[in-house]
Amino acid sequence: MTELLSLAGVHTHVGRYHILQGIDFSVAEGQTTMLLGRNGAGKTSTLRTIMGLWQASAGHISLGGQRIEHSATPDIARLGVGYVPESMAVFSDLTVKENLVLAARDGPLDDARLEWIFGFFPALKRFWLSRAGALSGGQKQMLSIARAIVEPRKLLLIDEPTAGMSVDELPVVLDLIAQLRPTRPRPPCWSSTRWMSCVRWLTASSSCTMASLLPTASRRK
Repeated sequence: MTELLSLAGVHTHVGRYHILQGIDFSVAEGQTTMLLGRNGAGKTSTLRTIMGLWQASAGHISLGGQRIEHSATPDIARLGVGYVPESMAVFSDLTVKENLVLAARDGPLDDARLEWIFGFFPALKRFWLSRAGALSGGQKQMLSIARAIVEPRKLLLIDEPTAGMSVDELPVVLDLIAQLRPTRPRPPCWSSTRWMSCVRWLTASSSCTMASLLPTASRRK
């Protein structure tokens, strides 16, 4: 498989704290990679370092063969990387529509792609002109994910994909991931009692968190 993202010997310092200490892994095109670990293991720090929110103090990060460890976050985003942060980070004073308009860097919102997103997250259509701050926690997570995929991306980084969502909403996220990766079958998870089946599906043939690094299908709508 062609390597899309690679980290080699990556260290990250935040102030006097040495957070990441020699991270090595790669993500192939068409592969979902999940980072599993306890709280404080460095999952969020790894994604923030990839996105340039925190600068790596040592090591190499490459995206499609291009070194990005010293790149600014906007430049990394322009390379086709979408990011769903742990905090969701929606613009609370803006409407759902305005949040998505801001995320569409290549031009006006694509109506066909919006309808595809609404098929997974109908609440976003229902609250289209409502303030994002008035949404529930699960709805804010839906908006955060929608914002990351409002345009086709080369790579999607999701920190805690199901944060704030009910167990009944979990299959929706998994189905979305399945459609972003058309080479994989529909996930074998349609009830809250089959969580481990979901995890096994997501981590199959992966280096294996609930922080996810997902190469996406650029041809999707």
